[in-house]
Amino acid sequence: MAEKWQCSFSQPKEWLKGSVIGSGSFGTVHLAIDTATGSLFVAKSARSEAGIKSLKNEANILESLNSPHIVKCIGKDISFAKNGATKYSLFFEYMAGGSLSDVLQKLGALNEKLIRLYTREILRGLKYLHENGIVHSDVKCKNVLLGASGDVLRNEGLDFAADIWSLGCTVIEMATGWPPWGGDGSNPMAKMLKIAKGNDVPEFPGHFSSEGLDFLSRCLERI
Repeated sequence: MAEKWQCSFSQPKEWLKGSVIGSGSFGTVHLAIDTATGSLFVAKSARSEAGIKSLKNEANILESLNSPHIVKCIGKDISFAKNGATKYSLFFEYMAGGSLSDVLQKLGALNEKLIRLYTREILRGLKYLHENGIVHSDVKCKNVLLGASGDVLRNEGLDFAADIWSLGCTVIEMATGWPPWGGDGSNPMAKMLKIAKGNDVPEFPGHFSSEGLDFLSRCLERI
């Protein structure tokens, strides 16, 4: 059963779920296809009470947003199993370019010209969110999605300064191929606690220009 959804995109009414392309604390992310049009999209689904609450909150936020720098939500769906269990799905446009993390895995560290291009687009998305009173709170390469043409779009606290700090960390990840302080960046709360409680600043890429190093110093400034 599909709920009404006010959106410039057509709400998929009949759809097939494909392979898993991601997962999180809320549930799973699947590639999906609209059987009426053949269009690909992404479905984030949850069955647990906490997961459904999280997706509904995300839907409420995205419903009010309209920016070329934010991944668009194109609908939502509620279904019920025979045992009465509820499944809630949120639909997003499919980004053919994958994520910046995918690009780094395939191509390795990026040069500064590309980093500047992607950072400019990330900043445009963050500017739009912050102007609407929204803190993303999990900026990293894995959450920066690319269209086929290379345009950058994004997905969702602490405060606005935390997003800027995370942007600096993302720039370092693009430049080195690895998140600051190592690891896979899968535990954002641990990283935020390190930021909030410690005094460490990530190591800057040695090959950066003076302008690039100045940008990082401003993003990663300790106040």
